[in-house]
Amino acid sequence: MESDVINYARELERSLRVEVKIPHDEVDRIVVNRLITIRNSEANRRTGTSFIDKTIRLFLTEDEFQKYAIGKVPIEY
Repeated sequence: MESDVINYARELERSLRVEVKIPHDEVDRIVVNRLITIRNSEANRRTGTSFIDKTIRLFLTEDEFQKYAIGKVPIEY
């Protein structure tokens, strides 16, 4: 019975998925925001985040990195 409920919930989630088209720069913004959130999370305070920093720097200049990742200023649209 429990597995039936889980399967039904998963099937419902799948049925609600809709393909959308977003510009590439918006995809980049979403990815960078997510990476910055991971980098600045409490769970990563005690671990090295240099690998995340390197990934973020692929998208941002050094000034932008300082402003958005370290300064925690939200990225505008």
